[in-house]
Amino acid sequence: NGGPRTVKEEIRFRVLEKARELDYRPNRLARSLAKGSTYTIGVVPPSVEENVFLSPFVRHAWNAIVNEAEVLEHDIMLFAGRNLNSPEEPGVGLLDGRVDCVVFIAPHRGARAMWTLHERSFPFTSLASQEGDPGVHITVDNRQGIREAIRHLVDLGHRRIAHIAGSEHSPDAESRLHWFRHAMVGEFGLPVPDEYVLQGAFTRSSGYESARKLLRAADRPTA
Repeated sequence: NGGPRTVKEEIRFRVLEKARELDYRPNRLARSLAKGSTYTIGVVPPSVEENVFLSPFVRHAWNAIVNEAEVLEHDIMLFAGRNLNSPEEPGVGLLDGRVDCVVFIAPHRGARAMWTLHERSFPFTSLASQEGDPGVHITVDNRQGIREAIRHLVDLGHRRIAHIAGSEHSPDAESRLHWFRHAMVGEFGLPVPDEYVLQGAFTRSSGYESARKLLRAADRPTA
């Protein structure tokens, strides 16, 4: 295998010839045990619900992970057998030696699996998690993003602005709704009637149904 131990050229040649003759392939599991690395990255999706990978955010996150894994010459294992992003799931199965590290995509608020890995010093990171979650997490500035979105609409002349929130389990969705109310009332001096805030789920169908409700309203929003 080209390791650090010196081998006589004659022996190396005979071994490689026999390997070709037998069409030998190294056992990946055995090598991972010997080297202490599987060269595999685990990925935990937001949920195991149907069509979760049709979400534009999840699709782009997954694409970026695959691209980087290819650069690193690592494989990817998708944990889709159970929802490891839920608060009820401890996630001990992530520690069974199949992967070297884990990436969580949009974990639910209070996801236990991240704390399980954190307590055991197992490497992981998370995308779109929240402040206070353990480990390294990558997210966006929801406050500034919401402010810019509202300012854009206000500059266009809109005053009746509605908000379709994301999944109720999502820290990002919770943060965006909070800063929407804060910016609308505190910064722009605009009202936020209860009927202008609808609960979505980051899915096309929930967005469609929420938009239909808003468009049927007697005093419907303009944006």
